[in-house]
Amino acid sequence: MPEVPSIVILKELANPFAGKKVPCIRCHGPILKEYFGRTNRRTFFCPLCQKRYGA
Repeated sequence: MPEVPSIVILKELANPFAGKKVPCIRCHGPILKEYFGRTNRRTFFCPLCQKRYGA
Protein backbone atom coordinates (compact mmCIF):
# COMPACT_ATOMS: atom_id res chain seq x y z
CA MET A 1 0.00 0.00 0.00
CA PRO A 2 1.50 3.44 -0.95
CA GLU A 3 2.42 5.92 1.77
CA VAL A 4 -0.09 8.74 2.25
CA PRO A 5 1.54 12.21 2.10
CA SER A 6 1.29 14.34 5.20
CA ILE A 7 -1.01 17.37 5.45
CA VAL A 8 2.03 19.69 5.48
CA ILE A 9 3.20 18.38 2.12
CA LEU A 10 -0.29 18.68 0.65
CA LYS A 11 -0.59 22.30 1.85
CA GLU A 12 2.82 23.11 0.35
CA LEU A 13 1.73 21.72 -3.01
CA ALA A 14 -1.59 23.58 -2.87
CA ASN A 15 -0.04 27.00 -2.23
CA PRO A 16 3.74 27.37 -2.44
CA PHE A 17 3.61 31.03 -1.31
CA ALA A 18 1.64 30.51 1.90
CA GLY A 19 3.61 31.62 4.94
CA LYS A 20 6.77 32.43 3.04
CA LYS A 21 8.47 35.70 2.11
CA VAL A 22 9.34 34.72 -1.45
CA PRO A 23 9.44 37.28 -4.27
CA CYS A 24 7.45 37.03 -7.48
CA ILE A 25 9.13 34.61 -9.87
CA ARG A 26 8.35 36.87 -12.82
CA CYS A 27 9.41 40.37 -11.65
CA HIS A 28 10.96 39.70 -8.21
CA GLY A 29 8.45 42.07 -6.58
CA PRO A 30 6.66 41.32 -3.32
CA ILE A 31 3.86 38.76 -3.07
CA LEU A 32 0.88 40.23 -1.20
CA LYS A 33 -1.74 38.35 0.79
CA GLU A 34 -5.24 39.83 0.90
CA TYR A 35 -8.65 38.63 2.06
CA PHE A 36 -11.67 38.89 -0.25
CA GLY A 37 -15.33 38.00 -0.35
CA ARG A 38 -17.99 37.31 2.23
CA THR A 39 -16.05 34.37 3.65
CA ASN A 40 -12.72 36.25 3.85
CA ARG A 41 -10.85 33.84 1.59
CA ARG A 42 -7.20 34.71 1.23
CA THR A 43 -5.38 35.16 -2.04
CA PHE A 44 -1.74 35.71 -2.92
CA PHE A 45 -0.69 37.91 -5.84
CA CYS A 46 2.01 40.19 -7.20
CA PRO A 47 0.66 43.77 -7.47
CA LEU A 48 3.18 44.55 -10.23
CA CYS A 49 2.25 41.63 -12.52
CA GLN A 50 -1.44 41.18 -11.71
CA LYS A 51 -3.78 42.59 -14.35
CA ARG A 52 -6.82 44.48 -13.06
CA TYR A 53 -10.15 43.86 -14.78
CA GLY A 54 -13.24 46.02 -14.41
CA ALA A 55 -11.89 48.45 -11.86
